[in-house]
Amino acid sequence: ILETKYLSSNEDGYEENAEEETTEEMRKIMEVNFWGTYNTIHELRESIKQEIYQIKNKRATDKCVAEMFKTLKENHPVNLPDAYVQEHVNYQLEKIKAQAEAYKIPLETMLQFAGFENVEQFKKSYDTISRSHLHEQVILRAVIDAEKLSSNEEELLEFASKIAKENNSTAEEIIKQYGKKEVLNASLMQKAFDILCKLNIVE
Repeated sequence: ILETKYLSSNEDGYEENAEEETTEEMRKIMEVNFWGTYNTIHELRESIKQEIYQIKNKRATDKCVAEMFKTLKENHPVNLPDAYVQEHVNYQLEKIKAQAEAYKIPLETMLQFAGFENVEQFKKSYDTISRSHLHEQVILRAVIDAEKLSSNEEELLEFASKIAKENNSTAEEIIKQYGKKEVLNASLMQKAFDILCKLNIVE
């Protein structure tokens, strides 16, 4: 992982001359699809700085969210029915089966790509993951009920548009793919999540 200290001005061996001449060889190196096309070293470095800032910011946010839910789950334990958890595990397994079929490869191979040796290891690992995820959903649902949260048609489309933008799709396609009820539920969960974040529970 690159650190910003390696990209700070005049600390990494680069001299930022006014002309910033770029050789044809260096230009070819910078014209990589992953980064885009840049005319100068400075442009490339600034883009990398911004990318690192976004990654660090996301990591900080993810850590805060994890700590928040850890505190909430410790303070509000729930007893999830095994059948309910198993249903969620099987749902995730069916999704992987569908992916394996789409790529025309054996399920075992797809599971290995995902880091699991076999179906049994997947189910065992996802039992723990599912319990944690479902516990979080129970907490968010409690916030939705307590705050009497709702989403109108405009808010639903706005939420679907945000998801669509992140997946290079359209709001209509997202609603069609997941169903209006599922998108509505996700939008309410997001509202509840935003409320919890503003409460600074960890502090």
